[in-house]
Amino acid sequence: MTSDPHLSVDLQTALLERAVRVQAISVEITALENPEEIPHRVVEALVRELGLSVASLVLRDPISGSLRYVAEVGVPAEVKALGFRTGGTADTVLQTGQPLFVEDAAQDSRVSPQARPFFQAWACLPVRHRDRTYGLLFVNFPEAHPFPPIERHILGIFASQTAIALDNARLHQSERHRAAALATLAALGRDLSESLETPDLVRVLARALRDHLPRTTAEILWLREGEALRPAFALGLKLTAESLTAIPATASLIPPALGPHTGLRPLPLPSLFDEFKLPAEALPMGNWRALTAGLTVGSESQGVLVLLMPEEVEPFSAAELDFVQALVDRGALALHNANLYEQSIQAAHRDSLTQVLNHGTIQIRLEEALAEAQRSGQPLALLMLDADHFKRCNDTHGHAFGDRVLVALARTIKEQVRPTDLVGRWGGEEFTVVLPGVDGPVALRVAERIRRAMEALVIKVSETQFTAAPTISIGLASYPGAAETPSSLLEASDTALYAAKAQGRNRVCVAP
Repeated sequence: MTSDPHLSVDLQTALLERAVRVQAISVEITALENPEEIPHRVVEALVRELGLSVASLVLRDPISGSLRYVAEVGVPAEVKALGFRTGGTADTVLQTGQPLFVEDAAQDSRVSPQARPFFQAWACLPVRHRDRTYGLLFVNFPEAHPFPPIERHILGIFASQTAIALDNARLHQSERHRAAALATLAALGRDLSESLETPDLVRVLARALRDHLPRTTAEILWLREGEALRPAFALGLKLTAESLTAIPATASLIPPALGPHTGLRPLPLPSLFDEFKLPAEALPMGNWRALTAGLTVGSESQGVLVLLMPEEVEPFSAAELDFVQALVDRGALALHNANLYEQSIQAAHRDSLTQVLNHGTIQIRLEEALAEAQRSGQPLALLMLDADHFKRCNDTHGHAFGDRVLVALARTIKEQVRPTDLVGRWGGEEFTVVLPGVDGPVALRVAERIRRAMEALVIKVSETQFTAAPTISIGLASYPGAAETPSSLLEASDTALYAAKAQGRNRVCVAP
């Protein structure tokens, strides 16, 4: 650093003393570990040490590259509203990596006409360390102002030390976040391992998102059910998950998890409204950015998580994206295990061919339904159905055709009853239907509806041959009236079924 012959000895001495103090200040700044605190300390020190009335620090968005004020003193609102134009001072410094000093705006063609009414001189320096530019440091003057070498040097120290401080803080914060993230993920793993029930796992995930992603304003989880995605929770919205719409589980909505961060991707807001069917009024007022995370295990999708945060909030860093990915992966694995558990439970309770309840399960469910009917004073009906001349089907067309008949009969029954009704395979070609809350006359209409649907059914024998499905006979027994216990209800419906067979088949008989 050389002295400037145009400055007085006293002024040069004052500037040198100030430079020494700046060096001491820079040591303090680089020791700071909170990146939110650094910009304000820098601007305060700059204003104090150089006697400035206007100074500011703007940082780059790591994702979009846009600039935003993070600390400032004396910058008029009108200037901040101008933003940063392409080809302007800020853009030039970012592109070249070199500081720019405007000593007299009236004589400088690079100056935007919009800026001249506010300032006549300014310095813009890159806040840069190694190969990373964090942002820009500005000082502004209302009148023309020369920038002697020593002042330029002091400003350069502030800019470079700010970058070093931000880089150090980023590293410190990254290590702290890493340690905290590992502890959080370990705790999350323990919580997720405590249950194999999907609702419990959903609550654990919701709590983890709320506790450990404070910058997100809203989180929405859709879980896959067959070919649909159904909302599991909606945190931070004006609507509840129950008021959201299920959507088709298309591949375009679920990012694949093939490597680091590939299961995460930005989501344009129009897609959130159009593809995810999210009503625009569900979001609070403001500008938003969205990130989708696919819950995937291997090639199997469990669902998709959407994270929303205001645009003005700093986006996730690479370390934070690692944490989100790890959190999502653990949630996906837990949900996958819960699904396998549920499937194994379902398999234990269902007939492997027709997928209706098996003999043992329908008996238990009948006992439960009848006990509830007796407690609540509600009616209950039981249907016992049997395919007519089923042996003839097997003998004529083979056992594979017989299996197709049973599958078709089970499907036909389920199509004609309510989702809350219970359908089970009693044995062979015989099926049982429990109708809670249904009295005899209504049950008779349901039975006739099933019988007619089966009577009208045609089943494929081969590529070129179709044949009418066998008809069915049905016995109906009701509570109260025909029986008071599960065993007597089954016996009464079975007796009515044999009566239907004896009277010529393809009919419904009601137990007295």
